[in-house]
Amino acid sequence: MIITVGTEKSLQNMTKNNKVVLIFSKVQPLRTFGDKTILSVFIDKFPKDSKFTVYVPTDANIVEDYIKCAHPDISAEVSNEAIDTNFLQIGQESYGLSTNAGYKQAVSRYFGNKNNFDFSKPEEAIYFVNDRVVKFFKDEKVVKSKVERARLLGGLVPVIDKVGRNYYSYKLISGKTMYESLVPGLTSQFLEWCSAFLWNHRKINLTAEQQNEFARACTEFYKDKTLERVNLYWSTSNQKDALSTVNGIEVSTLAELINKIDWKDLSHGRPSRFHGDLQFDNVIFSPGRKSKFVLLDWRHDFSGIIEYGDIYYDLAKLYGGLIVPYNLIKKNLFTFKQNFHHVQIDMGHLKHLDSAKREFVEFVQNRGYDYKKIRLLTGIIFINMSPLHTEPFNFFLHHLGKLMLTKILNA
Repeated sequence: MIITVGTEKSLQNMTKNNKVVLIFSKVQPLRTFGDKTILSVFIDKFPKDSKFTVYVPTDANIVEDYIKCAHPDISAEVSNEAIDTNFLQIGQESYGLSTNAGYKQAVSRYFGNKNNFDFSKPEEAIYFVNDRVVKFFKDEKVVKSKVERARLLGGLVPVIDKVGRNYYSYKLISGKTMYESLVPGLTSQFLEWCSAFLWNHRKINLTAEQQNEFARACTEFYKDKTLERVNLYWSTSNQKDALSTVNGIEVSTLAELINKIDWKDLSHGRPSRFHGDLQFDNVIFSPGRKSKFVLLDWRHDFSGIIEYGDIYYDLAKLYGGLIVPYNLIKKNLFTFKQNFHHVQIDMGHLKHLDSAKREFVEFVQNRGYDYKKIRLLTGIIFINMSPLHTEPFNFFLHHLGKLMLTKILNA
């Protein structure tokens, strides 16, 4: 599966005249290994003036793209040839990496993160290589849209300085996430900043044709996507729609809840410049910078539109991150238990999160936004997220979404 290397000494022996040969076989060289890729782990072991030859069993162009974005200072030739080798040696210990068990054992031993929950998605990945952040997307169109959206969000997001077919990268931003920085009053500051520099930076005046296009986009983004994701959940989870209890509260079937949603009203959006995944793990608080907030991981479009989206989607995403602190989910600080149709869900508590919720609700009410609509969209977002994640977080999100929808629609 992997690079044929041995101990540190043998690594040095592989280098001759600044030439390094790295050989992969059964598994992709860009698989995450800690917070890097396996390829980067080994590239970083050699001087930057080394000349690399990398043998891979995958699309050589994708690997070349990755090296261009993650390691712009090195020289590398990538070949599709592969040699059958199946071990990785760290120090004096060897790990068989042709199985998931061996891979996880190596990750745990090398990075000490065996208790973390795998929050990754199969269509995208993020890597941290030295002082750079590298983002991978399976869909090349997503990369192009993300890069263009970064231009439209100029000054609010990192400057992308390397772009490949399936990758882009930027320099690591100093600071801490909003989750890590939370103190009373910070959420209010952030919301005022968003209002001034993101949402109300310039008024969106739509033509009649654009208004029709935006209405279509909202319907497609909310209703059509939800129905697709629900079908995906049922096809991948081996669960069936049924009456249930969640934390002791009777919850309707998802089919019944979906039929109660006023999709026409929900799809009556408010056009605005938008982020698209606005939750506190995607916001860096860096008080020493000119702009003390930096937004990460912006969405590539709003149902095909890149210039603007629905401000209610940003507000609902923010609210969802105040209900489910995603930084704690990544640390595996959540529980899901199910006994037939009885479900119990719980998660860790984040200091000052209750204060952040109060500040959010106060902002929403003072600005005249529809709080019920935000809550309804948040429940739908949890439902839509569920089939994109692995067990048991997919079940956790699904039942939390149903619980929220039941409380709102059956009130």
